[in-house]
Amino acid sequence: MTYRCPVELSDSAKKIWKTVIKELRPSQVITIVDLYSIAAYCIEMDLYFNCIAKVAEKSGVTILIQGKQEMEIVSPYYKNAKTALANAKSIGDRFGLNLLSRQKMKLGEDKEEVDILD
Repeated sequence: MTYRCPVELSDSAKKIWKTVIKELRPSQVITIVDLYSIAAYCIEMDLYFNCIAKVAEKSGVTILIQGKQEMEIVSPYYKNAKTALANAKSIGDRFGLNLLSRQKMKLGEDKEEVDILD
């Protein structure tokens, strides 16, 4: 089955889509309704990479000016990156897109059903 990339995704999110679909296709775990979650994962990862690039540009610090006072604060891009990564992790866990969730999925496959009446 061919899984078409949503046209709404940015170019960099489309690259993530292609990678994720390529990795998930052999496991045959994808259904049509999963495509929305995969698209959301791609959007969150794209947001994460974009925010981290902004943090790297400015060393993660922003100057906040209030009246005559100037304060260095952590870049709001850092908070956005952290949130996007947490969202992506939450979505990715459902598809085995990280090592721990893949291991849990494999453990689930290896378990044999036990008849409690035996």
